[in-house]
Amino acid sequence: KGYTHYHASIAIAAGRTLHVAYDLYYNGAAKHAGHMTSCDGGAAWTLADGKPLDLPVSADADAFFAQTDEAFKTINVVCDSQGRPWVALADPRSAAGPTVYHHDGVDWRSFCPARLTMPEMPLEELAFDGSLTIDSDDRIYVALTRGPRATGGIRGDVVILCSADGGKRFKSLKVLGPDPQLPHTGLNFERPTGHHPVQTPWLLFSTGEKGPDCFGRGLFHKVSGDQFRMP
Repeated sequence: KGYTHYHASIAIAAGRTLHVAYDLYYNGAAKHAGHMTSCDGGAAWTLADGKPLDLPVSADADAFFAQTDEAFKTINVVCDSQGRPWVALADPRSAAGPTVYHHDGVDWRSFCPARLTMPEMPLEELAFDGSLTIDSDDRIYVALTRGPRATGGIRGDVVILCSADGGKRFKSLKVLGPDPQLPHTGLNFERPTGHHPVQTPWLLFSTGEKGPDCFGRGLFHKVSGDQFRMP
């Protein structure tokens, strides 16, 4: 009875274990975010703690680690060296930046990297956008934009937050300042899989205005890439 879809992301952990993160989006808001994993190429699926799941999964099942009255979107999922999932969620109408959920082997935990790194920053200056990755040394990287909102993106800074202690503390690095006229958008990190560990992450993003329609007519974006490693 409405506009429904699923923001989904997949990661391949060590041993070719599949991890899928997703949300249920209905009529303008996603209010359920979940995760499941498979050790046999998708024939059977379990929760992160190994509890079996019956498919198909409904909105009241245990396969959802976040259920809220606030709308959000699943950004992506990655796995650390122990094969544990880390999922980035963000609310396009919130000013708090992405929230990271991770399973510690027993339960799901969460934290907001931007609030940990920049507690003095006004909320309106921390904008939705971002991507999550973990390198081969289990450093956590979160990319986000910071600045005033504009149609099609953020007219502000592209910022990288990095943690070497499992998300307790983050360092901040400004990758690029604001364009005088155009917003930045589409931040996307290189992500590890079971056969491809990330040594020094690459970040891809673009700068440009939102197109006039859904077909890209008259839409020209400058696409930028940057490679870095936080000391």
